[in-house]
Amino acid sequence: NIIPVEVSSVPLIKDDKVIGIFVIARDITERRKAEKERKNLEEQLFHSQKMESIGRLAGGIAHDYNNILTIIMGWAEILTRKLEDDSPYHKGIHTILTNTIRAKELSHQLLGFARGGKYEPKPLKINNVIKDTIKVTEKIFEKNIEVIFDFEKNIDTIEADENQIHQDMTNLIINAKDAMQNGGTITSKTENVFIDEEYAAKYKQFKSGNYVKVSISDTGIGMTKEIQNKIFEPFFTTKDKGKGTGLGLASVYGIIKNHSGYISCHSELGSGTTFTFYLPVTEKEIVEKKIHTEFIGGNETIMVIDDENDVREMTKCLLKDLGYKVILASDGVEAVDVYKEKKNEIDLVLMDMIMPVMGGEETFRKLCEINSKVKVLIMSGFSQGHKATEILKGGAIGFLQKPFEMQNLLKVISKALKK
Repeated sequence: NIIPVEVSSVPLIKDDKVIGIFVIARDITERRKAEKERKNLEEQLFHSQKMESIGRLAGGIAHDYNNILTIIMGWAEILTRKLEDDSPYHKGIHTILTNTIRAKELSHQLLGFARGGKYEPKPLKINNVIKDTIKVTEKIFEKNIEVIFDFEKNIDTIEADENQIHQDMTNLIINAKDAMQNGGTITSKTENVFIDEEYAAKYKQFKSGNYVKVSISDTGIGMTKEIQNKIFEPFFTTKDKGKGTGLGLASVYGIIKNHSGYISCHSELGSGTTFTFYLPVTEKEIVEKKIHTEFIGGNETIMVIDDENDVREMTKCLLKDLGYKVILASDGVEAVDVYKEKKNEIDLVLMDMIMPVMGGEETFRKLCEINSKVKVLIMSGFSQGHKATEILKGGAIGFLQKPFEMQNLLKVISKALKK
């Protein structure tokens, strides 16, 4: 066996002559092992901090972007309702709406990377999500691509946003397909695993406990180590211009992290790629989906609080067009003053989370001090993150993600007013 050693030596001198050398060799195997572990931890910390910083930047961009999209989408829907059925402008406005929705999906990918919060987490089985994703995506597969399922039969339940996990699986499967230009095999594997404390101590991103492990493997061209180190960064892509935004894997990374999970990639040139992610198990039971009916407007009074004037005016016009009476406030301080005066008239408060002077949390607390039964709906260009979740736990009755379509706005308002 070859072992690393540290050697030190001193000459042995007698009568001013060197008669030998005294050598000490120390086995430094454990020291090297500790140094390697420390270096790995430092790299993990550096990567985590870098991704966190980029995530904050991406989240801020997405927030402002969503406010702009809210205005465009809202006015486009208002104009659609105002036009005559045979108006030649319907086609143009439909194009605006279609592309705004596409932009919204891009923004949601940015928020996914930024880990802006889960939208609608619920208990689900990952096997079903993977099957549904494959069913949709395999329509774009070439006939020379084979799909293999290697599922744990009694897979544990996870708590996750189904749409986000579906988005993750779609990105991973399309990536696998694109890596196999000459055909190959995509293998989807799931299994129940337990992470013990020893493993969690070695890999700091883990907490000990039960997880569902998911692996998506392909037999494609593989990647170099240099590319693997960058694949989760936003806007990094190896695809030709026009064939990728560089947000797909960044979004996957953010969404998995946001669900308290962990994702890694192993790849070798010419030997394919495997993406593996872990999601924590939940004890909650799966609830069957309810069928939602179409919602119509009403005649209640709604106070809209938003620091963006264009968002306020658009929302006011949209709600008035649907029969509601609307009171506006530009920030939390004004909203509290108005609510003190008109609390008996106001049936619902639609409040933005991020505002100057007085933010959403403090505004909600002061409104509750005036009326403990106040009905407050939160809306934000960010997704439902920690702060929004805390307000929801404190008694707010719903969350509305910007940009919102008219039907979704109506659905959330209708549910809130009935509570």
